[in-house]
Amino acid sequence: GTHIITMKYQTPGLKTGAVLSILIAGILGILWYISRRKMGISGRLWHLWRKPCKTPVKSAKILLDAGECRGANNRAYYGIYHAISAIHALDGNAYKRHKDALANFNKNYIKTEIFPRILGRKIAEAEEIRHASDYDDFYIATREEVEEQIDTAVELVEKIEEYVLKEMG
Repeated sequence: GTHIITMKYQTPGLKTGAVLSILIAGILGILWYISRRKMGISGRLWHLWRKPCKTPVKSAKILLDAGECRGANNRAYYGIYHAISAIHALDGNAYKRHKDALANFNKNYIKTEIFPRILGRKIAEAEEIRHASDYDDFYIATREEVEEQIDTAVELVEKIEEYVLKEMG
């Protein structure tokens, strides 16, 4: 037979319902994004920055094995610098000058003891050694010195990676 359906409530029209659905989905998406933004974005950015941090260190090892200590000092330092630039990028910051990147890293991560103070001293020493290796014609770089610079670069990259992964939860 015939059925009669009686509606107690008035439903919005198709257009209004679609708009409301889109707005609700958008709001939920924004809330999800905000809740995941800090570490989700940081995690993806870190994975993009890992290679630029590790490649100079790998190059430093190759140069050291070839007996090119001055070039190895340069590459080890740039592994350090790229790691520092990466962590700044995760915070939404970028610096044109090395001294600004290093100073802000010390201010935000070393002085707050997120990373050990001794690492801050090693980074400062690496920067001085790189500068001497690149610009002082009479500077004599030693194998032991390069090994220390490489160790500092490896330590820093590892600590930053641990920090980022821990913060991602």
